[in-house]
Amino acid sequence: MSNWLELEQRFLEMVQPMRGARVDRQWGAEGEYWRLAAWNDLESKKRFEALAEIAGQKLSEVDLSNEENCAEITQENDFVIRWYRAIWSISQRFETNMPSQALDKEGNSLGYIYTGSIKNIIEASATFCLELSTRPHIYTVSPSRDTYYSFWPTYGRPILIGLVVTVIGGTILAILF
Repeated sequence: MSNWLELEQRFLEMVQPMRGARVDRQWGAEGEYWRLAAWNDLESKKRFEALAEIAGQKLSEVDLSNEENCAEITQENDFVIRWYRAIWSISQRFETNMPSQALDKEGNSLGYIYTGSIKNIIEASATFCLELSTRPHIYTVSPSRDTYYSFWPTYGRPILIGLVVTVIGGTILAILF
């Protein structure tokens, strides 16, 4: 996908096959878990998760530095979870449920467990893509193997040849004069 608007269209194509799908989140005393729920068709689920992974990777191109949970989003290694986290934190399309308390065998409190859901995750994803299309992008250039292989024939070889010719020419001139 080259831009957020194309990705938005791909998510919109998923509305019918994934009607009613949601993402459930649990966090607190018993850890954090994200789960895609209420999907009907395995192929559509896989396709949606692939799109969510692409979107999660693409988030690194967007300036999220002013967002409250920027570090939590950008440091997430699982790109699908990163996408869910961004929708949850930035677009705030979520509903939370009443917290519950985790207890040990003796009835002592281990802390609270919180749950919530992003309803209609497909529509939420499409809308979030549209919103992201209006944000400033961060353009980074990372050196890669391809950069080296394109630099050498274009610039490196002519520079080296020029340097060799200059040294040989200088040596010949020094000998003659």
